[in-house]
Amino acid sequence: MAKSFKELKELASLANLFIIVLDARCPISSYNSDFDLISPQKPRLYIINKSDLMDKAKKDQINNFYKDKNLLW
Repeated sequence: MAKSFKELKELASLANLFIIVLDARCPISSYNSDFDLISPQKPRLYIINKSDLMDKAKKDQINNFYKDKNLLW
């Protein structure tokens, strides 16, 4: 992971946008907060994958989490 993180940090200046794919079954824990250190000023697009596998209670919980952060998903 350290080698990949170093390579990603070196290439971050070439990117206009970061696309971050999260597993809908555990989107909060599947996010690696180390990515915030790479290039905090770059915009991010979060993709929630496998949302069809979530139950309604989990969708509501995730919706509230992202709504509090002023993010649309």
